[in-house]
Amino acid sequence: MPELPDLEIYKENLKSKILNKKIIGASVLKPQVLKQLSASNFNRKTVGKTVKNIERQGKFLVFNFSSKEKMVIHLMLYGQLQWVKTTEKKSADACLILEFKDNSLRFVDGTAWMKVTFDSKEIDKVGLEPLSVEFTKEKLQKILKKKRLGNVKERLVDQKLIAGIGNAYVDEILWKARIHPARVASLLKNNEIKSLYQAIPKILREAVGEVRKRLKGEVSGEPRDFLAIHRKKECPQCGAKIKRIELNKKGTYFCPSCQK
Repeated sequence: MPELPDLEIYKENLKSKILNKKIIGASVLKPQVLKQLSASNFNRKTVGKTVKNIERQGKFLVFNFSSKEKMVIHLMLYGQLQWVKTTEKKSADACLILEFKDNSLRFVDGTAWMKVTFDSKEIDKVGLEPLSVEFTKEKLQKILKKKRLGNVKERLVDQKLIAGIGNAYVDEILWKARIHPARVASLLKNNEIKSLYQAIPKILREAVGEVRKRLKGEVSGEPRDFLAIHRKKECPQCGAKIKRIELNKKGTYFCPSCQK
């Protein structure tokens, strides 16, 4: 699933392609991806409209149209965006298509799990943005202390608490902060919370730069080759063998030597 750094670059690259451009056609090939929206309503809300802005909120992409309406997209596990020539043959996995003058933006998902809606209430549920000025050490501490039980990884990937961090980057953040992912969140010490608070924006901002270099203008892809710990064999800090465990039903990678 794409996480904050991936989606931030999709947003950047989409802006360079479709900002202030008019949608001249739309196709709904898998209507099940539309939430609280019929195919005819999707066409009515998109065709003839201009894309005025694109935002990222957590793991959502938000298209702001000239009509003042917002199209909210969640790619889920396997969803992808494709920017192609309109004449290019459609994939059997294409769910939705927005046509511009010469190119089309295709929403592709073989599972059809991706979600597209014009109900902006979806983004109202999103938690604190970790790269915003509103993200403070005090707010992070409050999130960690919110419940007596629950591990720190679970708390950081809860999208209603902190937006955009997923399974890959939480491993990187906790490694950087030298905190074991299974630690009880509410029992972290003040110096550990400080380390975590510093690690979150640092890891995410560095990742945004690395993803930008690798995607080179594309609007899909989840590069992970630059990560230090997630799905790696050896800790780059101490050389110890990386350990993989199941935590919250997710594969979790950490260094048993560096992370306590």
